[in-house]
Amino acid sequence: MEINKRKLIHVLSITLIIVGLSMIPSLICSFINNNQQQVKSFLLPMFVCLSIGGILLRLFEKSTKPLKIRDCYIMVFSIIVTACVAGAFPYYMSIKNATFIQSIFESTAGFTTTSATVFYEPSMAPSLILWKGIEHWVGGIAILVFILSILPMLGIGDQQIATAEAHGTMLNKIAPRSFQIIKYIFIIYSGITLISFIYFALVKTGLFDALILALSTSSTAGILLHPEGISYYNSFLVELGVSVLSIFSGLSFVVYIHLYKRNFSELKRNMEFRAFLLIIAISSTFIGISLFRHGHGGFLRSIADGFFQVSSFATTSGFALQNYALWPSTCVFVLIAVMLIGGCSASTTGSFKVIRFLIVLKLIGKGFAKRIHPRSVHSVKIGNSPINSSMVISVTTFTMVYFMTILISTLIISIQNLDIESSLGATIGAISNSGISFGVVGMSGNYNVFHPLLQLFISFLMIVGRVGLVTISIIFIPSFWRPHRMMRIKI
Repeated sequence: MEINKRKLIHVLSITLIIVGLSMIPSLICSFINNNQQQVKSFLLPMFVCLSIGGILLRLFEKSTKPLKIRDCYIMVFSIIVTACVAGAFPYYMSIKNATFIQSIFESTAGFTTTSATVFYEPSMAPSLILWKGIEHWVGGIAILVFILSILPMLGIGDQQIATAEAHGTMLNKIAPRSFQIIKYIFIIYSGITLISFIYFALVKTGLFDALILALSTSSTAGILLHPEGISYYNSFLVELGVSVLSIFSGLSFVVYIHLYKRNFSELKRNMEFRAFLLIIAISSTFIGISLFRHGHGGFLRSIADGFFQVSSFATTSGFALQNYALWPSTCVFVLIAVMLIGGCSASTTGSFKVIRFLIVLKLIGKGFAKRIHPRSVHSVKIGNSPINSSMVISVTTFTMVYFMTILISTLIISIQNLDIESSLGATIGAISNSGISFGVVGMSGNYNVFHPLLQLFISFLMIVGRVGLVTISIIFIPSFWRPHRMMRIKI
């Protein structure tokens, strides 16, 4: 298969430049702390990224050759891999005895907004913690922004972008031009980050902690700043802020565009928005009552703890208040369920997404109705919008691939002979981009116990969860690389 190498290198050069520029705040932080080792660890990778990116950008200028849909899939995957590898060098050069695989894992967790680590985050230098926070912030929005702004400049159509990105939100009805969409995304994302920073600063977490918490909540990717987790602050206001701001970030930015344009009627008809909040409300109440009945504490304290942990898992932000693995098994089951469902489409959250969950429920309902009334004709709708056959195929394909990937990945990780809870927990934690999970991973989201090759595999799972299962799976289908040969499935 012929690949449009010129456009691919052009886009990857822009990726290197963005990664290089993103290191500037951490470099400044190193200078302020007068840490010469940290200065070198950021200055050299930044110089290399900017130099190579700048040179390649000049050598491989915009090509007039049209880009095929296969090029889009390769480009999306290549962008995230390039960013993760380039972002690994500060960890590799700063942390004593760190291997490059560990550094790639840490960088991948950053750009995929996964609350996972192989290092002990509370002991990391402030500049490295800031770097991971920046990776989270950039990773939370970069894929969507990059696909919708940079790639159209290279001649890719909107339909190809939507297919390659595979989030499925019809944005053109709201903002016909890609530039408008990007403007809305940037304003919303930056606004949530700024509000988060001001809030955490006001509740006296400290300016540095406020900055990291703001970067984390807006990107729905937690960082373990202190060994005790969020309970370190011993503040209900901090806990409430983390929960509510994570939920705000877990909403589709389409909701905010409707609010900005005062389309309140559209907002009321948004089933995903209502379902997401309903899932959080019901799950939090159920866990809170269950904790209270089992003597966890007072009623309000139990409800608050349930709400915090549910919002963390539902938005895949990966914050932890306490060791939830010790909670009643029914509570643990609910947390796993909300983590598998995830947040809204067109948001910084990972996992299955609420809109797909709703469509699957609708399809199941239609299947039962068809059994009862074989001759009836019912169209499946989400709100007032009918679901066409291509959307049904897309969702059912994603659902099958999603759960097959979880099963196969759990089997691969179990090679290390860990218990099933740890193997399954690591898989779900990585592919949902939550990071924290159950078993040996636990509330700290530490994957250091796994073999280096498994750490590399889990890094791949994080990329799969962030970029999109179908997007990555298609690349590994032989017929993708041999388009003249159609893929045939015999049953």
